[in-house]
Amino acid sequence: MEGLTVGRMVHYFWGSHCRAAVVTYVWDSNQGVVNLHVLRDGSHPEVPETPTSVLYSEKPEEARWHWIERA
Repeated sequence: MEGLTVGRMVHYFWGSHCRAAVVTYVWDSNQGVVNLHVLRDGSHPEVPETPTSVLYSEKPEEARWHWIERA
């Protein structure tokens, strides 16, 4: 997966919530498996702060990440 590196910003989905996250470790760049640090706003404490082995998904899907859409 081109561009997948430590420090890259992505979106992480938890329930119906989308949160910004930073890639902290890349397990498998071909499959898009990463560890993340999720930037929480305090209103949804149930969103995990440091999920591990998170899989990529093109569409919003529970406990998955995807690239941030272009504005």
